[in-house]
Amino acid sequence: MGIRIVIEDDVKKPEAPSAEVLKFSELTIDANRKTACLNNTELNLTPTEFNILFLLAKNHGDVISREYIMQHTKGLPWHSYDRTIDVLISHLRHKLRGGGMEDSIRTIHSIGYLFYTGKEK
Repeated sequence: MGIRIVIEDDVKKPEAPSAEVLKFSELTIDANRKTACLNNTELNLTPTEFNILFLLAKNHGDVISREYIMQHTKGLPWHSYDRTIDVLISHLRHKLRGGGMEDSIRTIHSIGYLFYTGKEK
């Protein structure tokens, strides 16, 4: 019979870096607070709409496929014929319309979506 020793690490680990805040002219997206503000007014986004907007904005200038969005947006079941993302993108465009950002989410035919503000990386 041996002796088992368990050592617990009481050293505090550094906190994870705070989530990102993305800014595009009049649009601010705060991943920590899960909010998006357009012209200093908070947009009324569902959690899924926020996740899609953040994903597209974080990858601004890159085309993101519908499949990638579905896989990286929690809570959405994926079916190849599903138009859920298309509907959510439509809702996002409508909500961005008031601040002149309705054209910031572009459809790239047969590929996916592009977040474009004219000031790409």
